[in-house]
Amino acid sequence: VWPKFVLNIIFVVGMLTYAVFLGFVSDEVRTEIDLVRDSNAPVMESGHNVVLGWNRIGTSLLRQAAISRDELPHSTWGKPIVILCEEGTPEFRDALHDQLEGLNINVIVRQGNPCFIPDLLRAGTTRANTVVMLDTSLGSEEADQSIEDLNRMATASGLNLAVSQVPGQMTHGQTLVMQTDHPVDRSWLLLLGKSEFESSHPDNRLVDCYNMERVGQLAVQCALQPGLGKVYTALLQQSRDSAEFYVVSKPEMVGKTHHQIRRAFPSAIVVGYLSSEPGVTDALMNPADDYVMGSSDDIVFIASNGAVRKRGTETEEASPISLDVSHAPAASPTDV
Repeated sequence: VWPKFVLNIIFVVGMLTYAVFLGFVSDEVRTEIDLVRDSNAPVMESGHNVVLGWNRIGTSLLRQAAISRDELPHSTWGKPIVILCEEGTPEFRDALHDQLEGLNINVIVRQGNPCFIPDLLRAGTTRANTVVMLDTSLGSEEADQSIEDLNRMATASGLNLAVSQVPGQMTHGQTLVMQTDHPVDRSWLLLLGKSEFESSHPDNRLVDCYNMERVGQLAVQCALQPGLGKVYTALLQQSRDSAEFYVVSKPEMVGKTHHQIRRAFPSAIVVGYLSSEPGVTDALMNPADDYVMGSSDDIVFIASNGAVRKRGTETEEASPISLDVSHAPAASPTDV
């Protein structure tokens, strides 16, 4: 009896010792991981997203990215998001964590100046898929627009120079979304920054997203047509069951008329076409029925993201946006 009792005691003590040791190791590993995430160490991610600068819409951007991540896990926003801003202090990280609590999103914060190449390299911009440059002057009455333009140009040029300092890291094109207070083509400074950025890779593209002018136009339209604001809100505010705009490439539709194409999507409303030809970003909305889709055209449609998610789960290797395309019936004179 005593030998068995002693063996059981040894077994229990050994298990407890192993559990305590494993707990210490796990705690140390977790602590080190947290230190790396909360430090200003270089980001080792690849194919991620980078947000340069910070303003009042930053949190909304991350919330929408989290919704998009749930909707389309394999899309751009399914990857981690690195925020590089001068406000990236531990207090900023804690406040941001509280604001994003409960959301399915992976955010890494690094403190630095987006105009400085070492800071851009620390955020891994040369390996990122999408770079979003927020307007740091948004909401500031003391901001000098010319200085902000210079900062944007310096950042765009810095992205180009960062690539030249680490050759071989950029194996794909990037999309740079630049938030400004005026259209890019009205500022020679921003045009210079655009040419610098797009010259670093043939597939690089810069998308300008300007604030006040478009907001003013929307306000006028909503004032003239009461209720239109709710329509814009429904289309632009992402949720799990809302209808949203999508842009997809459908080579099998090339050569068909708009009348045939819009009848080929039973679960979507085709509203226009966006040219994907390099250097061309023209959008044709609500075209005539006899418009023929070209080889460089992408289809713009409105669809429920619930339908898109459902379709995406039915295929093993679904593209980020996939919808059924049925054969369009022959047109009749009475079709509208």
